[in-house]
Amino acid sequence: MTLDSHVLDKSFRLVATIHNYGEGPGEYQWIEAVNFNPDRQTIEVLTNKDLIRFTLEGKSIETVKLPFIFGNLQSISADDYLVYSPDIKKGMLEDDFSNDLFLIKWNSLTGNIEPVIYDFKEDVIGSTVDRNNMYRFEGDVYATYVYLDTVFKVSAKGNITKMYINLSDQNLPLELIYGIQPSEILNREEIKQKYAIHFPGLMVNENFFIDRFAKRNRMNFIIQNKRTSTIISGGKVVNDIDGGIDFLMPRFLDEDDNLYTFHEYEEIWAMAQNFEDNTSEFHTFVNSLSPETGFVVVKYHLKNF
Repeated sequence: MTLDSHVLDKSFRLVATIHNYGEGPGEYQWIEAVNFNPDRQTIEVLTNKDLIRFTLEGKSIETVKLPFIFGNLQSISADDYLVYSPDIKKGMLEDDFSNDLFLIKWNSLTGNIEPVIYDFKEDVIGSTVDRNNMYRFEGDVYATYVYLDTVFKVSAKGNITKMYINLSDQNLPLELIYGIQPSEILNREEIKQKYAIHFPGLMVNENFFIDRFAKRNRMNFIIQNKRTSTIISGGKVVNDIDGGIDFLMPRFLDEDDNLYTFHEYEEIWAMAQNFEDNTSEFHTFVNSLSPETGFVVVKYHLKNF
């Protein structure tokens, strides 16, 4: 079994809260992404017009104006960022490289912009759900987007390598959605049954690479053991430990090979009603909760496979 433990955890502690909703300094009305800048030791909230920096205690420090809408970003130094945007069009930037650009390097201090990766799928309309398509690990940045079958890795030295995501040879052919709104094709039942669609959920640590895809309207995970190159994928797990949750949708991966998922109380309670064994550890835990519980964090430990 891949999952070594299955623990519903009450041990997390709230350190700070950032809830500066509004239009004033240090406030936001829409969040595109959140970045931790290790060089500055700041939490950075990306909006549709600004990058707002906060201390680790949640105090607003400064607001940096964006040159155009960013979809996501990862810091690679105190002032430099790799930026993804589905909206870079020819004429938006002074340089002529903006016609088919996928990833850029942006300096928040000088405003300088440099091309990093050109998008060879320029006929695919950008998605508004690319929220987990960039991830930084030990100076390397992994980047992709919805529908694309490739994950790019940009090293700390700027070297670029590519990983191909093979979804059991069922990858959606991108030519099907060239130049049109993807929903026109993806909502067709025959397409849902025949093809798998890459919906990024990038997570990386020393030992594992994780991503996501959708098939038949269900989200599934991909987990690659970097030590053995073995890959497992799916949407469900065999839970022979506490009689509880039998599906996995990774939300966070820590350095100790622990995966975390987040569930609302109502979801956890509904799951408990579907299991016959009401004496299990899972039922005991659920019975200790109340509707005021809020979110429940589920922790899994990945074994070697």
